[in-house]
Amino acid sequence: RTYKWTLTNEPDNWNVVCNGGTILAALAFGDELQGYTNQIFDNALPLLERALNRFAPDGAWFEGVGYWEYTVSYLCDILAGMESSLGTDYGLFDAKGISKTGYYLFAMTGSTGIFNFHNCASGYINSPEIFYLADRANDPALTRLRLNYMDKARLSGNYRDLLWLNPEHDMQSITLPEDFRFRDTEVCVMRSGWDADDTFVGFHAGKTNIPHGHLDVGE
Repeated sequence: RTYKWTLTNEPDNWNVVCNGGTILAALAFGDELQGYTNQIFDNALPLLERALNRFAPDGAWFEGVGYWEYTVSYLCDILAGMESSLGTDYGLFDAKGISKTGYYLFAMTGSTGIFNFHNCASGYINSPEIFYLADRANDPALTRLRLNYMDKARLSGNYRDLLWLNPEHDMQSITLPEDFRFRDTEVCVMRSGWDADDTFVGFHAGKTNIPHGHLDVGE
């Protein structure tokens, strides 16, 4: 595995990063290197599908919120690249949990920062990929959460925000959930509201024998 990251069968962040990176390279050079492109897609797509199963059933990422952001940043590049160049992502966005995974970041963020179980810092995470997920799922609530999050954490936007923000989303009558449970990762969070002074409580009761797992079950 040390020398063949793209061939990994492990459904972890490196699977998405490496196989997704080779897919994007294949898209860039597909017209000139069609034979190699076909081979890359034949090898990479089944492995990538295996990794995406780890978002099931509720959109959490088992390695923690920090590695969720790392994984999703590559995933959205892959999906957007396939969509724009091929007109399809071959159903990858339809994998269970993907359309809801944007809520994981906001659910795990309280009034002082991230609920940082496993390998994750406690500060805020700037994830413009939320706008892509919101647009693909036609979910204005995700757009509203991203905008509120940027305002609360004083986060700057970047070119991906400009590319992916859907200005047509109507956010006037959105009701946001206050409680979340993410199965398999086994995390639940509750809050009294979404304002800066509202109470936030989170519980992690998941697994520790996983990539980037820490001895923090029950925190």
